[in-house]
Amino acid sequence: LIHFSDRYSLQMIKNMVYSSLPKELAEKIYCSLAAKKALKVEHSVEPFMP
Repeated sequence: LIHFSDRYSLQMIKNMVYSSLPKELAEKIYCSLAAKKALKVEHSVEPFMP
């Protein structure tokens, strides 16, 4: 489990994680960014529509 500061965007986190690992390992990693995505929706001006 790795915690990233809230100042980093979702795409920046994914880019850093996947680009810093060997290809064989990067293919086995899943970035679970659900909490960060939820915060983005919670703080958006548009209502959440499932």
